[in-house]
Amino acid sequence: METVIESRRVKVYQLNKDSEWIDKGTGICSCLRNGTMDDALIVVQSEEDSSSVLLESHVLRDTDYQKQQDTLIVWTEPNGTDLALSFQEAEGCTEICTFVSEIKSHMLSEKARGKRKASSPLPEREPRSMAIMLPDPTLANLPEIERVVKRATRSIYEREKLASYVTQEYVAKLLPLLETCEDLEQVQDLYRLCNIMKGFIMLQDNDIIRYMLRDDVILDVVGCLEYDPDFPKHKANHREFLTKNSRFKQISNQEIRAKIHETFRLQYLKDAVFARMMDDPTNSVLTSLIFINHVEICKHFTQDEKVLDELFQILERNEESLERKRDAVLFTSQLCIIAKNIHLSHRKDLHKALVRHGALRVFDFSLSNIDTTIKAAGGDILANILETDANLVRTYNVVQHECGQKTLAETIINCLLKDDDCFTKGQYAEAIRMLLDLNATPFDISVTTAESSQARKDNEEFISFFYKHLIKNLVNPIMEFPEIADEEIPWLSFDKATLAFHICELLSFLVKQHTYRSKYFLLSSEISLKVVEFLRCREGTVKLAALRFIRACIGTKDEMLYSHFINKGKDIFGYVVRALLDTNGKDNLINSACLEFFEFIRKENIKFLVNHIWEKYGDKISTIDYVDCFKQFKLRYEQNNEVIQHIQAVSGPSQSTPRRSGNDGWETDYMDIDEENYFNTSDDEEDNVVPE
Repeated sequence: METVIESRRVKVYQLNKDSEWIDKGTGICSCLRNGTMDDALIVVQSEEDSSSVLLESHVLRDTDYQKQQDTLIVWTEPNGTDLALSFQEAEGCTEICTFVSEIKSHMLSEKARGKRKASSPLPEREPRSMAIMLPDPTLANLPEIERVVKRATRSIYEREKLASYVTQEYVAKLLPLLETCEDLEQVQDLYRLCNIMKGFIMLQDNDIIRYMLRDDVILDVVGCLEYDPDFPKHKANHREFLTKNSRFKQISNQEIRAKIHETFRLQYLKDAVFARMMDDPTNSVLTSLIFINHVEICKHFTQDEKVLDELFQILERNEESLERKRDAVLFTSQLCIIAKNIHLSHRKDLHKALVRHGALRVFDFSLSNIDTTIKAAGGDILANILETDANLVRTYNVVQHECGQKTLAETIINCLLKDDDCFTKGQYAEAIRMLLDLNATPFDISVTTAESSQARKDNEEFISFFYKHLIKNLVNPIMEFPEIADEEIPWLSFDKATLAFHICELLSFLVKQHTYRSKYFLLSSEISLKVVEFLRCREGTVKLAALRFIRACIGTKDEMLYSHFINKGKDIFGYVVRALLDTNGKDNLINSACLEFFEFIRKENIKFLVNHIWEKYGDKISTIDYVDCFKQFKLRYEQNNEVIQHIQAVSGPSQSTPRRSGNDGWETDYMDIDEENYFNTSDDEEDNVVPE
């Protein structure tokens, strides 16, 4: 094959099952063809690694390649995969489109010529390329128009020919027939108008679709689509919905205002009007148009500093009405929601611009607002910013703390503790988790070394601030929970159970993510002894959350934690044994979680815990015979002690370490060298030692 076009910089996108465009990478596009022009390729090689091929697609005769805007080509592969090429320059997009059109025209000509040769001895003639003709848009011609449109939409080739004939003027002449048919109550003609409008949209011509979405056209278009012949007994109310529910806050930029209106109508067409009757290619075209509009809207607000300044100043001015402040929060929420569907780099740019102009100040007004709509919108904004770049929020908290202000993190924790709504509690708990997850922020190649270093410093300061000033407030509801009597089985109210669940889940996360800081907090407080009491309550979700916390602590394989769990007046393992026995062998989550807890200790052979559990609770757990777990547990205990006895017998009494009491108050019969070194290490080294 010879290279016809080369060195056009593009981005490759692929539509996933959730109708979201996924960026597959940036590369250099080239086009290749053979000498007879019956085979051609579009190839995109990664600009970072020329040996990596991002795309290799054959140009096919029956594939419909759509040019959208000036820099986008969209098509569907034979296997159903939707692809798009976004060009850096409009010239490159035009050049590729021309190449594809030439190849397809040659293929169609060859196909037509081959059919004539096979079926008739008549001499060759040029293939007909006449566009499909439609009769004048009159009431009498509606049956013929419907027949032509239906036939054309069954074939890609016929659809292209019809699209070349249908113009905005033709649609404009057809739409007034809706009012005439409704006045005359011509139901069959209304059904025909619906089929014709569906057919025009399924032509997948961007110019026709955008024309139909105009302010002066859209109501007549959806009016035609209200009379669906597939559902003759159910007339839709699209015009009423668009008239009563389209409440837009006007924006000074007319072009962006038109884009916002168009996007709303596209989304309505896709989700409501065409939900039951749209084919995949048409769905892809509408999704692509929505995606393009979202990108343009987000880019505009990223660059429009005046609008962002005015927007967030509304929240700072005391004289502003609550309605204006409410609109500012809802607008920011909508902007963040549409940004979720665009590329990560554009989304980051938007969120940085929002934060730079004061977007994080919306939480002072929204998170503690009595209006649940505003509260939920504030939670959505926070979740979107944290998901994209949590470092922005951590840095903001550090600056607030340095200035002596109440931090956003404190506000979120207070909302978690005091809010009565179950949904918003979940939002706040997830926000706290994302703030504390230092490993979740994706790598960004555009970040400089200095910015990366500053982000790490801010993250470290934020985590330090959290453990010094915030964590006690977070766990305070559990610490204040009254002690449970030995035989008592407490009931928790729904609010208390929900709060206890979220706090236990956060504690489990901290144990896994922040090794030495979380360990210091656990050792210096009695939070673990309070959490384990939830194994006695009736609420299964709270029981499981408490058990997950204990299981996370055991997973650290830290003997100082094990000792802490035993020597604080309560034996945590006794609570787990009792929770297991209370299930009476029922096959449920609590039973399975308890069995996995003991199985982990056995498999990892955590000798200290194996010995302690069997010596203290062996008589109880040995009665559990519906699984082999505790038979194996007993065997592990016996094997461990046989090894110790053998070593003592071989080494003699002079070589074994005498029984002694450690600083933590627990005793052991024997210490090997690794265990001795464990207690001689500094605090900074403790996390790297794993007991055998």
